Amino acid sequence: MDDNKLHIIPKITFRETYDKAMGSLVLEQAETFFVTIAEYEKDEKEIKKLEKRKNTARDFAVKKWEQHAEEGWDKKKLEENYNANMQDWEKANKAIQALEEKYNDVNWCWQLVGSKLDYNNLSHNKSFTKGIYQIKNTGKQSIQFPKLLEGGGMAWLEAFHEKEGAVGNTPYGIYVQAYGTPKIIRTEWTDFNYEPIKGSVGFMSKVILHIYTRAMYGQEVDIQLIDRDLFDPNDVLNAFESETFRGEVNIFKIKKNEIGKEGVSDLLTKSNEINTDTIVEKEQYVQKIELEVLIDVNWEKLAGSNLQIFCTVKSKQTGTFFEGFERNYLNIDANSLILTAEKEVSNKPVLVGQVETNVGAFHHCQYTGINLEYEKGDKTEKLELYKEDPGVSENPNIEVGLILGSDPKKFSIKVDEESDTEECIYNGQPKDHGKNIFTFDKLKLSKNISITKHEPKSIEGNAYFDYERSDMMQYFYLPNNFSKTVRYSHIKLNALSCRHQNYFNLTVLPDIEWELAFIITTMAGFRVKAENTTLTRLNQGLGEYQFKGIKAEQTGKLIEKGGVGYSLNIKYSINGGDFYEQISLDFVRNIEKIIGTYNAIAGFAEIFKGDENNVTSAAISTSAIKKITFDIDSPAIVFLLKWKYDYAKRNKQPVVNFTGAAGFKPLIGLKIGVDLVSNADKFGGLVGAIIKWGAQFVKKLTKLDLYILVETGVALNYDIGLSYNQIDGFAPNTKQKAVVDLTFTIKAGIKKKEVIFIANVSQMEGNIIPTNEAEQETFKVEGAATTGIRYTEEHGIEKGKGNYKKVDVKWLGAEITITVVIMAHKRKMNSPPNEQYKEKFIVLSPKTIYGPETTYTQNN
Repeated sequence: MDDNKLHIIPKITFRETYDKAMGSLVLEQAETFFVTIAEYEKDEKEIKKLEKRKNTARDFAVKKWEQHAEEGWDKKKLEENYNANMQDWEKANKAIQALEEKYNDVNWCWQLVGSKLDYNNLSHNKSFTKGIYQIKNTGKQSIQFPKLLEGGGMAWLEAFHEKEGAVGNTPYGIYVQAYGTPKIIRTEWTDFNYEPIKGSVGFMSKVILHIYTRAMYGQEVDIQLIDRDLFDPNDVLNAFESETFRGEVNIFKIKKNEIGKEGVSDLLTKSNEINTDTIVEKEQYVQKIELEVLIDVNWEKLAGSNLQIFCTVKSKQTGTFFEGFERNYLNIDANSLILTAEKEVSNKPVLVGQVETNVGAFHHCQYTGINLEYEKGDKTEKLELYKEDPGVSENPNIEVGLILGSDPKKFSIKVDEESDTEECIYNGQPKDHGKNIFTFDKLKLSKNISITKHEPKSIEGNAYFDYERSDMMQYFYLPNNFSKTVRYSHIKLNALSCRHQNYFNLTVLPDIEWELAFIITTMAGFRVKAENTTLTRLNQGLGEYQFKGIKAEQTGKLIEKGGVGYSLNIKYSINGGDFYEQISLDFVRNIEKIIGTYNAIAGFAEIFKGDENNVTSAAISTSAIKKITFDIDSPAIVFLLKWKYDYAKRNKQPVVNFTGAAGFKPLIGLKIGVDLVSNADKFGGLVGAIIKWGAQFVKKLTKLDLYILVETGVALNYDIGLSYNQIDGFAPNTKQKAVVDLTFTIKAGIKKKEVIFIANVSQMEGNIIPTNEAEQETFKVEGAATTGIRYTEEHGIEKGKGNYKKVDVKWLGAEITITVVIMAHKRKMNSPPNEQYKEKFIVLSPKTIYGPETTYTQNN
């Protein structure tokens, strides 16, 4: 009978919260809490009345005894009268005994809930004394919530008469949780015999990662395994079709190797009344995650044959990473032994939700999904905002973005068809979910958001983006974290049921796309040789890089700023590309400041000029090779980018999507030349003798110097396309192209030098201006033969065929160039020539050596 059921009532302190409708008691941390029984509180009031009645009857009987004794009554008569007067006392006393004896058989159920309370397995916890001795004496029953269960996992407390049995449901019992401050204490790697791993293990080993926690019982986490690299970026080691492993904090029987080590553990026993815990007897448990891991052989292809693996842990509830625990590394070596286990381990997702932390999960008033429908062009798109994952506690604060233009578009948010709010625990009250699942504050609606229909299980409205056309630059930066962006409009929607409470922040995002073209020469190319330093300018252009808003011819002339050239162009489009506008940017001046600073730093090239009194470069003069020449081209960058809000492919959430391309022309450009005549002694033997004899013979015959210069060079040009957003990462359908030119040139010629005198004003004393001697070329005849090979490799993806690699090798042909230079006498050193004759002759035409050949490495 329901009349004989008992109801638990918590005695609340300032650190505790109690939701009577949900039957939920939440403690800030693990501590002692107090309860009583509602029925006994009612009976206790009756007992107090009966006690008062007893006192009145006794006092009356005593008073009459004393009165009649003075009147001379004999003992027998006095006792008969006293007993008659005490009849009411006896009745009251029997009534009190009957009320108190009702509770002598009270059983106390105090056990873990796990994923669901098993109503058929509720029994008395033998660590409690049957009855309500504490409540009778102190007015409350004390229960110690163990530190081991801190974190959100629930325990069930119920008092019941032995013959009635436990009900396992509110309002008879209560769910108790304690949260505390979540923390990762330490991590450890073991084999499947729970022995700590020392040294290295091989690929395909089966191991267990133990993550010891505090105040995290029942919480789910995402775990990443990462290979530590000293010089290169760390590699993320994927789980099965995912970058993360899923784990849930639970309690485990403590193992031999864990005894005495740091961690949150507790002895679950029945003998100590203060330590009232679960039905398990005298066994020590520890709070942790056990993650079974297969050292995947594919990780070797990704990260190499030697790995140092550590883990990162992120909370599913808050989305934040845990910090402050020491990394424990698992060393992997391809040549080490493989640790085996009988159990199958595959890195596939493991079952979580074994420990429920949502007290509302057991209520029938619920929804299991929420969907958003919105207009996109002429179509209606559907986006899943929430889907129930039983037993998993997700972050209830959900950001929703609608990418909209200036024209109003319809949207609606609805719960799934399986939703049912008829059995709401707040039925008939203002919080009744049957009346409305969705709630919002009408007073906080922005002018560009309107709610047109509000029903119990859905909400509909119109929205558009209200551009401030006089200041479009405020939309230049598009944040991925847009929840608190002031320039965007927001509406907060609450989706509430007894089982789930989710809070949506709906943000209207601009349908704007930016395009940027930026060409910059990071430093002019320069030549370093034994005699002097000369600078050469790089020529830049957009080439094949073009967007719909920016064309090559619109970038204007290359602006020269010191040793750097740049060209900048930006445009934006809104409403799906219906409107384009080019804008001027105030921050161009900031770029010029950066370039000015860069040019000052670029003065490091002065090191190649050496000592003022010695025109030979300080960097070159120490070399064993004389008259060596370096031609160096610094990278010039062609950079194009466009960005806008778009819906990620993985989860359809709004995210800033970047697409673009970058060209480095050249990424590397280097040519080295050596004068064979000046270095004839380095060759020795017949070759050196012939070179020396030739030089001496020419000089004797023509009074001119002979030189033979051998040059070899390499140039690498690299272009890359990209598509990226924070959720999907880099898109696979990007193209990369590398072109390598290897060149070889022999130059031979004769030249004549004369001594000239240069006034040195800096050393002037009085009226005397000293002069320095220097050699000046006055005549040169040169012939050059050049040939080379160009290697081109392109990577990309072709629809329907997959990833491809295209290789092309060409011989650049052979050409001869004849140059004659005559310089007038009595000119300053290094002044431009008066006359120059130059003619190029093609000896052999270029031809293809190999390719172009395309190979496909992977199908879509």
